[in-house]
Amino acid sequence: MLAKGNTKLGWRLWSFSIPAIETCPGSTWICRELCYACRSHFLYDSVQDTYERNYVDSLSDDFVERMVAELKKNKPEIVRLHVSGDFYDASYIQKWTELCRQFSSTIFFAYTRSWRVPELRPALGQFNRLPNTHLWWSVDGDTDAMNGRPPIWKNVRVAYMQVAADETIPHYVDLVFRDGERKPRKYSNGRLICPAENGVKTHSKITCSACGICFNSRPTPRKVMEEAFIVS
Repeated sequence: MLAKGNTKLGWRLWSFSIPAIETCPGSTWICRELCYACRSHFLYDSVQDTYERNYVDSLSDDFVERMVAELKKNKPEIVRLHVSGDFYDASYIQKWTELCRQFSSTIFFAYTRSWRVPELRPALGQFNRLPNTHLWWSVDGDTDAMNGRPPIWKNVRVAYMQVAADETIPHYVDLVFRDGERKPRKYSNGRLICPAENGVKTHSKITCSACGICFNSRPTPRKVMEEAFIVS
C-alpha cells in the first residue's frame, strides 16, 4: 500500500494514495478540471489499479492492522498522504489518526480540501492535534469565492493553486502551486512558490525530501508582510 518516493518526493518520503476526484468531497470545479493526478503517468492502468486497491483496502475493518504491518516493515521517516485522493469520510480520517498515534516517530503530512465539508472537520481536528502530523488546507479561486478564508487552526497552513500568472494570491496563503505557467519565479504576491516547481535553476534538482517545507514546523518564508501586500 505504501509507495517509496518518486522524482518529486525524493528518497526520504513514502506515500499512500487513492483514486482522485471520487475520494475528494471538498473538490471544486477548478481542481477537478486541473487535477495533476488525472494526467500523465497517473493514468497508467498499473497506477490506477494500485490506487483503487488502496481505496478498497482503506474501507476494510482491518486497514489499520494491515497498515501497521507495512509501517513496521518499511520504517518510513515521512509519509505523504494522498499524492492522489483525499480524506473522504470521518471513519477514514480516524483510521489515519490511530496510525499516526501509534507511529509517533514518523511524520505524516497531507494537503486536503476536505475542510470544506463541515462534518469532516471534527475528525480532521483530531488528526491535526497529534504532534507528528502536518495538515495543509488546499484552496483555489473557487474556494476563496465560495468559502472565503478557510478555518484558522493552529499549525495548519494554506496552499493555493494558481491558475493564471497574474492571479492575485489571497493574503492568508502560505505556499503557491502553479498550473501551466512555468516562468522561473520564487514568489507570487509575496507568497512562496513550491521550490520543487518554481522553475528556478539550481545545481541539483529540488525534491520534497530536500526542501522539507511541507513537513516541518518552521514558518513558510514570505517575501513581503501582509500589510505591504504587493505583486512580486
